[in-house]
Amino acid sequence: MHYHGSGTGSQIGIANTITNSGDNTHQAILNTLSGAGSGTHYGMNTSITGNGTGNQYAINNIINNSQDGSHYGLQNQLTGVGSGNHWGIYNILSGTGTGQQRGIINSITNTGDNEHTGVYNFISNVGNGQHTGVLNSLAGSGSGAQTTISNSILSSGDGVHTGVYNSLTGNGIGAHYGVRTILTGTGTGIQYGSYTDISNIGAGSHYGQYNTFSSTSNTNQTGLYNQIGGTGLGLKYGVFTSISNSGNSNHFGTYNDLSGNGSGNHYGTFQQLSGTGSGQQIGVYLNLANTGTGEHTGVYNNISGGSGIQRGSIIL
Repeated sequence: MHYHGSGTGSQIGIANTITNSGDNTHQAILNTLSGAGSGTHYGMNTSITGNGTGNQYAINNIINNSQDGSHYGLQNQLTGVGSGNHWGIYNILSGTGTGQQRGIINSITNTGDNEHTGVYNFISNVGNGQHTGVLNSLAGSGSGAQTTISNSILSSGDGVHTGVYNSLTGNGIGAHYGVRTILTGTGTGIQYGSYTDISNIGAGSHYGQYNTFSSTSNTNQTGLYNQIGGTGLGLKYGVFTSISNSGNSNHFGTYNDLSGNGSGNHYGTFQQLSGTGSGQQIGVYLNLANTGTGEHTGVYNNISGGSGIQRGSIIL
């Protein structure tokens, strides 16, 4: 069918209306392709050309049904057994337009109290290949910032706000990572495995990183484990803490609170230096360069409680 002219009314190529109230499946359009040819097969192929300035929609689906059955704007079912790649949705954005480019955008304005999810991926395949819920790959050579995942929460509600939430409940014996970050390449810029910037001015406590262990397993548990290898000549810091806050409350570079009642040895700080390097070996090094008039103490020990032998320090 071909339509020509310059009329301003709505232009409809095909209009299907079904008012039947029967309980069987209703289909406005049914396309069945069963040929065995090697050419490309399209269930539906829509081409929009011209230079109109209005919005362009290849497919626009509107569901106004008020019943309680599930509503799907688009459902794709791939059941073929071929070994080629299978894509539920495949979007290609090309051209040279300067507007924002988004592969998928979901807008949810529903006011119901049930759970709202922008993207939900459920993978139940039992195959041995790698399973990835979301895979983002950024290529090219543009000089703009590159972000694989960006989450912004603007809600003013009082519920818990979580930028990223990962729950691992599988019982496989392989390593489990809540978050795993690998930085490679040869770029000369600063490399951050994890960078947290908290500028909130609320009265609640602020934690750059907070770890909680509630497991009853007898294996070792480590709140923070840093391993630095390589052969580079730069300075190596297991932990580097810089506090420049000018508030008058107490400042602690490191604060350890051991309150467990187990009978094993408890160490507030344990240092072990091994290796074969010929440089100086210093277990603890204190440099007090503060010019204030307050009292300066290199080491301050306050021991109370317990009936056993108590020592401020012991040197062997």
